[in-house]
Amino acid sequence: MRRVKIGTATVSGLCLGANPFSGFSHQDDKTSREMLAYHTPERIKQTLREAEAAGINTLFARTDKHIHGIIREYWDQGGRLQWFAQICQEQNDPDSWRTWLKAAIALGATGAYIHGGIVDFWYANRQFEIFTEALDLMRGANLVAGFAGHSADAHQWIRDHLDVDFQMCSHYNPTDRSRNPQHQA
Repeated sequence: MRRVKIGTATVSGLCLGANPFSGFSHQDDKTSREMLAYHTPERIKQTLREAEAAGINTLFARTDKHIHGIIREYWDQGGRLQWFAQICQEQNDPDSWRTWLKAAIALGATGAYIHGGIVDFWYANRQFEIFTEALDLMRGANLVAGFAGHSADAHQWIRDHLDVDFQMCSHYNPTDRSRNPQHQA
């Protein structure tokens, strides 16, 4: 499998995403619950091992207690996928992204990126100083640093004002996030 450089990391051309592992179908509550029921910790670790055997070397997965525990167990059991941590925040705690970023660093993430809903929210509310703070925290920990987002305007601003290693853009749900960074079904 081909490899590319993202910042200082060598990343497989095909990477593993983890929304289903955390029950994020972006469809409806029923489908999300089914994902959580199916993706037990053992099934997730088996999926990670199968991906690794197929030549995939990178997992893009959110920061939450569920995923942290699974990654820790997977690595303790000899797993070698590198983790790019999607830095999320708690529903009612706009500062919790800092806690999750520090937790991802402590666990051993190779890279990190701020969740797209948060990025869209910061951009829409002109909270540009927080972008710089987040990037400085990632760089200070020697992480491959990036930002996700759904808004093309936010990505253009990031491109023009920040020196990041990567940007991730999803267009499955270009919902207005100016009032709330969370996904609203």
